[in-house]
Amino acid sequence: MIAAATLYVAGKMEEDHTRIRDIINIYHKMIFPEVDPLPLGDEYWDLRDSLVNCELFLMRMLAFKITVDDPQKVRASVLLV
Repeated sequence: MIAAATLYVAGKMEEDHTRIRDIINIYHKMIFPEVDPLPLGDEYWDLRDSLVNCELFLMRMLAFKITVDDPQKVRASVLLV
């Protein structure tokens, strides 16, 4: 669950962020490879709530301080020096 929440937070940092449904489908497929994607139902909503709570826990542990160094900007500044 921590890995899925980490992927979700990282996906939010992108301009075209990853949807929570996609993260849940990937997480569910990794845990249960032989099962079809999770249908919208009680199990999905419970898993979604757990993922959101885990994301909040992760953000609290990081004190809501998330910075992203854009590799293109870092590379450009190195080339200029």
